[in-house]
Amino acid sequence: MEGINRLKEFGRLLSYKLKQKIVVVTMGLCSIPAILLFSLPLTVRLAYAVVAICLGTVPIISAADLIVGSALLSVQINLYNRKHKPQKIFNPRVKEMAERIGLKNYNKPINITDNPSVKSPFVNLGTGVITLPSNFKTEYKLADIEVDATLGHELGHLRTKRTVVKELLLISFGTMAIGFLLNLITIPGISQIGEFAFMMYFLSRVLRRNELRADMEGAKAVNPEALISVFESFKARFKKDEGSDTHPSLQERIDRLMPLLDEGNQDQAT
Repeated sequence: MEGINRLKEFGRLLSYKLKQKIVVVTMGLCSIPAILLFSLPLTVRLAYAVVAICLGTVPIISAADLIVGSALLSVQINLYNRKHKPQKIFNPRVKEMAERIGLKNYNKPINITDNPSVKSPFVNLGTGVITLPSNFKTEYKLADIEVDATLGHELGHLRTKRTVVKELLLISFGTMAIGFLLNLITIPGISQIGEFAFMMYFLSRVLRRNELRADMEGAKAVNPEALISVFESFKARFKKDEGSDTHPSLQERIDRLMPLLDEGNQDQAT
């Protein structure tokens, strides 16, 4: 167990850009046909196998951290919520924001929780309920409109749910197809590493792009200034701003929202 935790910590130490480069190299190595590999000297083949396996641990650890970590967090939240029920609050502003971005008849409560496992707001895509840490506003010293912008971002995930589900299904079928092809052309074992590499490469891009889409919806729900202000507050608190496998860097998200400010100024001028 300790060894697994050390591997996970090692994976988290790597920057997103470096991990993506390693994943791309891994995909290339795992796509080399077996016929070509067996024509190489034994020492070269052994070196190839060692390099492919070592590099392949990065996408495998990333996938395990993402999938297992999400499952464990869900279990922790559910267990805590059984003992400490979250406070349910109906906020009329949330309903107005939902209608503004095209979510008709949305009338869900917000779960305000003291659950220590909940570090930031999130939305349950199945139930449509947003969960908000009770100390979120005070922790980051946010104004009411900035909290609303954060809630608007979570509503944006509901607005774009169908799109991301379709993309995730495409990744699932695409990964199976790629795995089938790799099994035909390369060495068993190496093909499985290649599958993980291909899956994490495209999964990460889909999840990061989905965050950007939710940002755009959140900006429509309130205004881009408020959401930019939230990200700037986050950025001031964090030492690193490199993003992750699931979220773009805060600066990238701010840069994507900045053109909306110019559009708003142009509309006011006309």
